[in-house]
Amino acid sequence: MTGGQQPVFGPSRFAWADLDRDSARSLWTDLTTWVDWFRERYQPGSKITPCWYRHGAVVEELTALMAAHKAVYVVDRGVPEPWTENLTAWHTQWMRSAVDAVARLLADCTDQHCAHRPHPPKIATDLGGFIRDDIARRPAPNRGSTP
Repeated sequence: MTGGQQPVFGPSRFAWADLDRDSARSLWTDLTTWVDWFRERYQPGSKITPCWYRHGAVVEELTALMAAHKAVYVVDRGVPEPWTENLTAWHTQWMRSAVDAVARLLADCTDQHCAHRPHPPKIATDLGGFIRDDIARRPAPNRGSTP
């Protein structure tokens, strides 16, 4: 920063614990779309079971993997790309280790059975219901004050 300005820090748009309802809805949309694409493209099989969204740690791992993927593959077209090493690094350093971590976290789950025991014990029976419940628990967006 120049001119004596101090940096302003705040949570990233990927910080689940700090999201309001609108931000959570947006991130759930991005993440579910990305995970569907990832599962189709990379065919991780049973390493990412259909119940992945019920497991908080898995959601965090996949969110981080998606953010890293976006950092490499979604670029400013006006800036020259030093992309070759980053593309390889995403695959060798980030993707493989994240998928291994997710597989360990989902080790007791199968395509037909989710072994996750949430606290509290109430759980939505479908992804849409789960996301609606998650969004409803979050604070309303801060729209600023009105005169």
